Amino acid sequence: MDFDSMEEQENKGKKGKYISSSRRVLDMALQLIHGEEITFDGWSDRYHKADPGKKIESIRRNFQRDLDDIRDQLTVNQFNAEIIKKDKVFTLIGTETESSLRDSIVIAQILIGSRAVSKRALETLLTSLAQRSAPKFKSQFYAHIKTAKDSYIPLKRDETEELNESLLEKIDIIIRAINEHRRVKFNYQSSRNRGRREHTVQPEVMFFDNAYFYIAVRNSVKHEYWLYRLDRMTDITSGKVGNTQWSPDQFSLHDYRQQTNLLQQGELVTFEFKCRIYPQTALDRFPDSKIVSKPGDKDTIIRARSWDEGAILWLLGQGANVQVISPDKLVNKIKTRLNEAARLYD
Repeated sequence: MDFDSMEEQENKGKKGKYISSSRRVLDMALQLIHGEEITFDGWSDRYHKADPGKKIESIRRNFQRDLDDIRDQLTVNQFNAEIIKKDKVFTLIGTETESSLRDSIVIAQILIGSRAVSKRALETLLTSLAQRSAPKFKSQFYAHIKTAKDSYIPLKRDETEELNESLLEKIDIIIRAINEHRRVKFNYQSSRNRGRREHTVQPEVMFFDNAYFYIAVRNSVKHEYWLYRLDRMTDITSGKVGNTQWSPDQFSLHDYRQQTNLLQQGELVTFEFKCRIYPQTALDRFPDSKIVSKPGDKDTIIRARSWDEGAILWLLGQGANVQVISPDKLVNKIKTRLNEAARLYD
């Protein structure tokens, strides 16, 4: 007879109902997780009331064994809590420290500041963060994010997001597709045209950048990567298994972040410009940039590398505070754009 069978016999009630040790452990674990207190007397009355002849020592051993089983599972599953005994009362106390609270607040503030999800999705994600905290920290967590949360304004989304999948549902589908090397089919609204087109691709990497989630897809014909903005994808369905040989390392997110500023359009170009604003502001915009002017020079000169269309977008936005000095091709492009803009006001 196995252990559970022995326990069932030991715990057979007056009406012939069995309560196995695994059932007891599950009941106790749920009580503790829900914040309830457990005492030996209460436990014994619930599970051994029908065994008046059973020795108290044997009952206590069962009680301790159940507690030990729960402790083992907390450790195995890396559950951030431990069972504490105080005045013969057992409770489950979270082991989170103040640094854990700090980490949750930092993540929440970054999430809120990104404006990347709807208010409904924000509530879902913040609730998930709060549930990872010990009860004593939950009120502090919500207190520290209240002002930011109450003033949350999500980026304006296409109406189809509410009519179709939510962003979180889309993320679920893409995560499964990447894990299982599956292709996905979806309709896509490009920024270059007003119509929607159907695409079937195999996503390799999903990442977040500049307020949006993107997926990277390899074009097997042109041997280059295309990016799709996840919020512009609708009616996503998972399809057949695709190429299982690729590795996520094939798409270099490092290179993308070093070279992309706002837009990944145009051609990669290394350029230099005079910077008359606070230099660090410009350096932050171009991650792979550096100051090349010498101490004592009248102007700060910065060298950067980026996709030219994205760079132009930012450079024109700085007005007379920046001046591109090389290469000539980029200088001429900017002159053309400025002349075209000036003619609109003639």
